[in-house]
Amino acid sequence: MAKIVVLGAGLAGLATAMLLNRDGHRVTVLERDPAEPPARPVDAWAEWERRGVNQFRLPHLILARWLAVARAELPELVEALESGGIHKYTLGEGLDGLTARRPVFEAAMSHAAVAAGVEIRRGVTVTAAGLAELRVDADLVVDCLGRRSPVGGWLGEAVEEREDSGFVYYARHFQGQPPEVRGTFLQPYESLSILTLPADHDTWSVVFVTSARDKALRALRSPSAWAAALAQYPLVAHWGRGTPLAPGVDVMAGIEDRHRRYVVDGVVPVGDAWACTNPSVGRGASMAMLHAVLLRDVLRSTALEKVAVRFDEVTTEVLEPLYRQTVAADRHRLAEIDGDVSGVPYTPEDVGFWMSKSLYCASLTDPDVARAYYAIASFVATPPEAIGPVIDKVRAAAPERYPLPGPTRAGLLQALSLT
Repeated sequence: MAKIVVLGAGLAGLATAMLLNRDGHRVTVLERDPAEPPARPVDAWAEWERRGVNQFRLPHLILARWLAVARAELPELVEALESGGIHKYTLGEGLDGLTARRPVFEAAMSHAAVAAGVEIRRGVTVTAAGLAELRVDADLVVDCLGRRSPVGGWLGEAVEEREDSGFVYYARHFQGQPPEVRGTFLQPYESLSILTLPADHDTWSVVFVTSARDKALRALRSPSAWAAALAQYPLVAHWGRGTPLAPGVDVMAGIEDRHRRYVVDGVVPVGDAWACTNPSVGRGASMAMLHAVLLRDVLRSTALEKVAVRFDEVTTEVLEPLYRQTVAADRHRLAEIDGDVSGVPYTPEDVGFWMSKSLYCASLTDPDVARAYYAIASFVATPPEAIGPVIDKVRAAAPERYPLPGPTRAGLLQALSLT
């Protein structure tokens, strides 16, 4: 069994540590942020500070793919999350997922890791020199430092692709009587998308996802403008009828699509440290869980001196296509929103773009197509796998750009008193 050091005690680091610890490896997690999670996960929202996590106060969605893997590989983790009050939702048979405020979810996950025997050392900042020492002392260092990880740069071996994802997120959390879910969690409208997520302990969140180029909608930073905008959308307006958990709007921008690749003996990247995309589709935690399982399996079958090479090979084969698909879909959506803003509709020649529009439209009225749509959204099937059985129904559906009731861009700007 190997001596392994995991850098970062976020969702990726904890999942990786638990999987490797369960296989008998000696695992230590090093975390820069010093504060321990509170004893009760529910208290984490008010009491726990994690300055090293950019998305700590933004909504999180755990897809069905993550939960299915966790049930199979880490049943004790699922039990701990459920006992910690994490909300379970279902989109159909085999499409169960979890959703919670990030501090609450991570606190419950951290307690489960410690209970399983994982050692977590908080308040430890790893430097380039410190990484060199860890590589001498440990059999393997696993980089789970997230989308801003400096490890690849320290090693001088990383080949990196990066560009601003182009999205801005305006989020608010509420508490009270949980709202009725009407339609999909992520809903596309002219000029923006709206993400509505139930969460833990009778809380929920709403996020407006806009283009970074849309200067007019920066007005959503104002709670009054944010509320006025939400009121324009009949399927989700009622999600604003609760007690806000903070007086302002949480804004996140400058999020990058980033892909790092390096093959260095004794160090491997997992999760967002390897590749990260637009958070609103909720794939980050699932990609990290799948990546951690791949690492666990490589360690089972590969000599330590060959782990880095083999892990890079299986990552490229299994996970990179999923990353590329996600980025391509995001690029289409951003171009579509930018077209709404400019007044020049986005009309790509990509058949897959129009097929995705038809799929969404048909899913609103046909249960079989809805199942296919949710399977893709839940990350349990690729578009070809899910659409195959319902291809005729999808082709017969008109690819309406925005089938849900909501304002035009002009109507939205008028409601915000911007025209």
